[in-house]
Amino acid sequence: ILFIGFAMATVPYAFALAALMKNDYSEWVKQSLPWVISGAGVLGLGIMLGGYWAYGVLGWGGYWAWDPVENSSLVPWLVGVASIHTLLAQKKGQSVGKHKIGKYAKTNLVLCIMTYVLVLYSTFLTRSGVLGDASVHSFVAPGELVYLFLVIFITSFMLIGFGFIAYRWNSLNAEIDHEESLLSRELSLFTAAVVLIASSIIVLVGTSAPIFGQTVHISFYDEMHIPIAIIIGFLNGLSLLLKWKHTEGKDIIKKSVFSGVTSVIVTLLIIFFGGVYDLMMILLTLSAAFSLLVNSEIAYKIIKGNKKMLGAYVSHIGIALFILGVIGSSVYDKEVDIDLVKNQPKETLGRTLTFIGYEPIEDGKK
Repeated sequence: ILFIGFAMATVPYAFALAALMKNDYSEWVKQSLPWVISGAGVLGLGIMLGGYWAYGVLGWGGYWAWDPVENSSLVPWLVGVASIHTLLAQKKGQSVGKHKIGKYAKTNLVLCIMTYVLVLYSTFLTRSGVLGDASVHSFVAPGELVYLFLVIFITSFMLIGFGFIAYRWNSLNAEIDHEESLLSRELSLFTAAVVLIASSIIVLVGTSAPIFGQTVHISFYDEMHIPIAIIIGFLNGLSLLLKWKHTEGKDIIKKSVFSGVTSVIVTLLIIFFGGVYDLMMILLTLSAAFSLLVNSEIAYKIIKGNKKMLGAYVSHIGIALFILGVIGSSVYDKEVDIDLVKNQPKETLGRTLTFIGYEPIEDGKK
C-alpha cells in the first residue's frame, strides 16, 4: 500500500514539470489535484495499517516509535497533504484571464516536486544502509552500486525540478495575483501548509541526524510536534469559518460561538474526568475539540445537501479524533523497566510481580 502511494507521487511531479516546460500554469492544478488527494489517501492508509499492525498484530505496546522506516512514509505524506491545501487555494483563485494563475503557484510547484524527491530520499535512508546502526528496521547495505544510483536519482530529479522553477521564476512572478487578506480562507490554507511543512522538516532533520553522527530521542519528535498539533487543530476549525477572500471579524465570532463554547466545556470535562493537567495537553485537547465540533457541525449541514463536498470535513474530523486518541492512549502512559530475581517479589505500577521460574515448551505445548 505504501509503495502505491509512493508511486502516485510521480504523477503530480510530471504535471509540474510539464507546466514549467510549457510555461502554462492554468491546467496542471486541475490535472494534479486528484492524484495528490488520492496519493495522500493511499499513503495515509498504509501508515494507518502499519500502526495497526504494530499495535494490534505484533503487540509491541505502541503504534508509532518515530523509527526511520515509519518516518520515511510520514514525511512525503505531510508534504503531500500540505500541497492539497495550497492546490485548492490556487484552483479557487484561478480565473479565465491570461495573467491569473491563482495564488501560491510557485509553492505548489515546489511542493509537488518535493513530495516525489522526498519519496526518493526516504528510499535512500531506509534502503541504502546509511542508518543501519541507528534503526532496527533499516535494511542492510545493498552495495555501492545501489547506493550510488539512489544518490544520482535524488540529485537528478531535484535539480531538474528546481532548475525549471529557477528558469521560469520571472514568468511565475509576473502572473501571480498579490492581493491578500489576513482573514481569508486562502491565507489560512497557506498557513496550514506552512505548519505541515514545519512538521516534515522536524521529522526529516531528526531522521537524517544519524548520517551526521548524531541521534535524537523520541522526546525530540514529541515535544516539537505538540505546538504544531495545537496550531493545526485551531486552523483546522478556524479556516472553515472564513470566506475565501475576506471575512469580517464579527462574522467569525458569530459563527464560532457554539463550537468555541462547547469545545471549552468538553475540554473542562476531559480535564476533570480524564486527569489531563499539563498546560500543553489542555491546549491540545481544546484545539482538537474545537476542530472536531466545527467540522462536525458543517458536515451535518452538508449531509442534507451536496454530499460530494463531505470528504474534507470527514478527513478533518479524523485528524481531530486522532489527536484526542493520542492524548488518551499515549500521553499519560507509564513504562517501567525492572529486573525480576527468582522468588523475590517486586512492586511496580501498583502490582506485585514474582518470577517463579520457567518451563521449556515445544510447539506451544508443555
